[in-house]
Amino acid sequence: MRIELNLVPAAVQRRREGVSRRRVLVAVAVLPVLGIGALYAVLVIDARQAQEASRDYDARLTAVRPVAIEVSQLEGEIADLEQRQQRLRALVGQRQPRLSPLLAEISRLVPSDVWLQALTIDAGVVSLAGNAVHLRSVAVFAAHLDESPFLDQLHVVGLQEVQGERTITQFQMTARLRSTP
Repeated sequence: MRIELNLVPAAVQRRREGVSRRRVLVAVAVLPVLGIGALYAVLVIDARQAQEASRDYDARLTAVRPVAIEVSQLEGEIADLEQRQQRLRALVGQRQPRLSPLLAEISRLVPSDVWLQALTIDAGVVSLAGNAVHLRSVAVFAAHLDESPFLDQLHVVGLQEVQGERTITQFQMTARLRSTP
């Protein structure tokens, strides 16, 4: 059993309890205000740090933006070059006739009184233009070309006699390239 004696007068004790209650009530009212103030201070500090970091990133981005634009343009050019490369590889991959044997064959077949002025190869079509001293030489040249293992569907598309000190015959011929002789 416990006995407790209080020798403080009741009026003083009530006053102390009243002061104590007021302190508690003030503390209850003041503590949230102080907590809110502290939270506000932390948020302000964080906002300033975030703003400084944002300025720093903006400064860095300002220096990097021209490089990023240039890189983007270069990537576009790279993509274009890769497409061109693929097209060229596709063309190379197609079976292309070798031209040196064809040219050697044509030079072997040209009669001595015929000279070529132009030889064009475009999309598998060979076009020949030249001059001859005699019309008969053009006919012989055309007959030899028609028998060539490199050419097919030979056509004489133009003949014209030109008068000068000497009469010469101008001619144009076309033929298709054969895929393999």
